Amino acid sequence: MMRILVTGANGFIGSKLVERLLSAASPAALQFDELTLLDIRFAPALCSLDPRVKLAQGSVSDTSLMDELFREPFDLIFHLACIAGGLAEANFDLGKQVNLDGTMRLLELARGSASRRWSSTAVRSASMASCRS
Repeated sequence: MMRILVTGANGFIGSKLVERLLSAASPAALQFDELTLLDIRFAPALCSLDPRVKLAQGSVSDTSLMDELFREPFDLIFHLACIAGGLAEANFDLGKQVNLDGTMRLLELARGSASRRWSSTAVRSASMASCRS
């Protein structure tokens, strides 16, 4: 059984990825039995997907939710969840909680559960604006 996790599944990139994974044109190498979508909220379109889809509403920084999701290992993880630029600069603690702490916890869970593949665009840069005072 192949399990895939997509964090930030309701975001711009995440929703396009989910659409592609569920399309008939998806490559044979990415045939899967379960697609777990994680985000803080979901668009109605994502809620009426095929039976392989499992919705997990919450944040990568929610340790109990993440522990629950990783009771079984994922074969492939697409980590796209993040607090983007301006919001992360305006709310440094939230940016750190999701972008750094959440990503580190996700990496630890993936390593501990023998997850085999990982792809991330979630933390592509760090702003030091709040640290320059």
